[in-house]
Amino acid sequence: KSESPLIVSVGRIKKYKRLDVLIDAMRILKSKNTKVRLEIVGTGDALDQLKTLVSRYRIEDIVNFRGYVSETEKAELLARAWCSINTSPKEGWGLTSMESQASGTLSIVPDSPGLRETVIHGETGFIYPWGNSEKLAEYIEHVLKKPDTAKTMGRNARRWAERFTWDSSAHRMSEIIETLIG
Repeated sequence: KSESPLIVSVGRIKKYKRLDVLIDAMRILKSKNTKVRLEIVGTGDALDQLKTLVSRYRIEDIVNFRGYVSETEKAELLARAWCSINTSPKEGWGLTSMESQASGTLSIVPDSPGLRETVIHGETGFIYPWGNSEKLAEYIEHVLKKPDTAKTMGRNARRWAERFTWDSSAHRMSEIIETLIG
């Protein structure tokens, strides 16, 4: 993990993804003098709006927009992060949450379809009420204040994510098919 607290958000930068919730959580954390840095990875048409919000909140010193990064860079960032954050109101499946957990980093996700299923609350990450920047900030602060707990959750997250590899899924599907035709 990075020496100083680092959180990462990976995904398309679209208005409906509600990254403004995370930026507001960062405003809250800065108002408490919490030492943390956020790296937002991705591109999209809401980038200028979010940069304006970051400027309005005067948190440019703790929020960085990385833009597009390679898969290797993304994996390195996720592995160094103390936690990853997702703010989307819905997903088919929280792939970036699972990628984060596979790298041994706990994930904080909203209680929304396709994301709540990717995290075991309190074991592999946290699930916060969707759109609630105060609760999101509270969970981030918890991670930063209890790094040993965060490391344990990261190890749990890696084990949890291993259940969702292609090989593991194929094996389970094979067992189901054998039971059905059996």
